[in-house]
Amino acid sequence: MLVTGPKPSARRFAAGIARPLAEDGAAVVVVSSAAGAAVPDVHAVASLAETAEVPSATEPIVVVCDTAEPEHTARVRELTVREAPRTVVVLVGAEHRSHWSIHVQPSPVDVR
Repeated sequence: MLVTGPKPSARRFAAGIARPLAEDGAAVVVVSSAAGAAVPDVHAVASLAETAEVPSATEPIVVVCDTAEPEHTARVRELTVREAPRTVVVLVGAEHRSHWSIHVQPSPVDVR
């Protein structure tokens, strides 16, 4: 899934995806600052490479990461094609749109 649009809005939207999933017990991994501020109940890692080390008893694992890192391309491809554990990747700040993209706009009101 791609979340496109201005970075602050895209990060807020990604946090809005990650938060309820984590609260319901899903395995959610946030790489660096991809979801903006810290999101409770998620596994926070500094780099996409560290996602392999996150233990999970549930599937799928949801990985929220920023597209600004060029080295992410190969790792994202690995995550999306692996069979176990199944992984859903949420790319924040993508420039292009695809079938599975969500474009967000800046909000005049911060709805936290």
